[in-house]
Amino acid sequence: MTSFIIAASAGDSITEAVAKIAEYLLYPVLITAMVALGVVVWEVGRLISEAWKRSQRTKVPFDQVARQAQAQAQAGDSAGAQATLKAYSYGSALQKAAVGTVFAQNALDAQRAVIDYDLYVSKRLDRVRLLVRAGPALGLMGTLIPLSPALAALGSGKPDVLADELQTAFAITVIGVLIGLVAFTVALIRERYYTRDLTDLELLREL
Repeated sequence: MTSFIIAASAGDSITEAVAKIAEYLLYPVLITAMVALGVVVWEVGRLISEAWKRSQRTKVPFDQVARQAQAQAQAGDSAGAQATLKAYSYGSALQKAAVGTVFAQNALDAQRAVIDYDLYVSKRLDRVRLLVRAGPALGLMGTLIPLSPALAALGSGKPDVLADELQTAFAITVIGVLIGLVAFTVALIRERYYTRDLTDLELLREL
């Protein structure tokens, strides 16, 4: 009987500790969700800027651009080849990769230029891919944590506290889903952009 009482007491202590930990996590989760929302907005702004820069580059098909740059490089017109590649590249990273591929001393150096751009692409995508998963996870945590005090308030007959806790839970759920949805859209568009870039670089390397 004594051992049963001790076990029950220990179980209650563990339950209270877990509940306290969950309660203390509420504000860090809310703050993290707001930071994640800010990062998503920032990534959307960067995507819009990138899309605009891409729309301003030359409309000539890349195979013609690549052959022209190769011909200029072989003729010794390095400045002309770089200018041709710059007109097609939307940013410094792609331009560096393209120039590095054209002026590579051997096939290994050309491949390394493509790999470096691939690593740059992966780094750009990692953040939004993380937000795709982190957003809904933060929303779920922000939903479940307030439910405990909400249920306690319901049992104590405190409708005002119940309403406040549920409002917090539902609001953070919406924010978390929004973060995941927007981040997924940004990641999808960027993956299409970067897949095209890597395909162009591979063509340039083969030439």
